[in-house]
Amino acid sequence: IETAQRALAMLGEDDGGRERAALLGWLARTRVLRGRFRDAVDDGERALAAAVAAGDSYVEGEVLNTLGMAQMALGDVERGAAQLRRAQAIARGNDDIDSLATAYSNLADFLLLCGRTREALTVADEGLAAIPARLGRSHDWLKLTASQAALEAGDLAAARAHLGPTPHRAVGIQLMFRLLRQVGQA
Repeated sequence: IETAQRALAMLGEDDGGRERAALLGWLARTRVLRGRFRDAVDDGERALAAAVAAGDSYVEGEVLNTLGMAQMALGDVERGAAQLRRAQAIARGNDDIDSLATAYSNLADFLLLCGRTREALTVADEGLAAIPARLGRSHDWLKLTASQAALEAGDLAAARAHLGPTPHRAVGIQLMFRLLRQVGQA
């Protein structure tokens, strides 16, 4: 974070365009991952303005994804969900399937965290339909999210169906999440 802040200071307020937007976006995402949601919104709004000014739709979509998560975590669920849906639209427009998968997954995850279980399951299922299975890890994350949402909705059969067999590529955090889903369904 300190290195990114120094880099921003070196760019100056009116310089950097895409670099400024990307740095601010990275700061916002890092703050979300650390649970610093208010700081993430502040950095994210600055990043969004810089991305729009620079005409960088890829960074704009990434920042909207981050802003959406932070806003939902802070209780502004409708606004955050709208930001994530805008991120989906931008990803579709850019034919950026990876970013589209991330936006679907994050929206479903945060809807689930906000207690909107059925809506989370619908979003995860929409994501599974939109993201090709050949995208391995992204598709697998959506399947795990759909399984979790189905389980929380009380539909054990759907939870198991979404889980399916363990893919050979499941490692690290994704494997741990999967193992937790399996235990939850035992």
